[in-house]
Amino acid sequence: MTAFDDAFLAMLLIHVGLKTVLDLLKSPDESVVGNAALCLSHCADLPKVGKALVKTNIMMELLVLARDKTKPTVQHNCAILIAKLSQGDHRLKLKLRIHRLKLKLRIRLSTVIVIANNFHV
Repeated sequence: MTAFDDAFLAMLLIHVGLKTVLDLLKSPDESVVGNAALCLSHCADLPKVGKALVKTNIMMELLVLARDKTKPTVQHNCAILIAKLSQGDHRLKLKLRIHRLKLKLRIRLSTVIVIANNFHV
């Protein structure tokens, strides 16, 4: 990216607001979510963005979105964003690891519950 691109992204985040872009990740519209993730992945190179995102739950939200196989474009853009954020800030990488473990535990726990419900004595 050029200095102009960095300046444009910084201006975008100042005027639109990082929270607004993060809220777009929760949109029911697949194209809005994909574009928000794409926009954030371009902004992830800015140090202030990574620092600001540490205070959010973005890694868990992105992991959930990246696992949704019914939305391949969203999945792709969220995976790119996860990778960029993880490389940019060690605290986000740590959050990613924690949230991945939580998701694995949830899946295993739900599997155990299903098995237990199907087991009759």
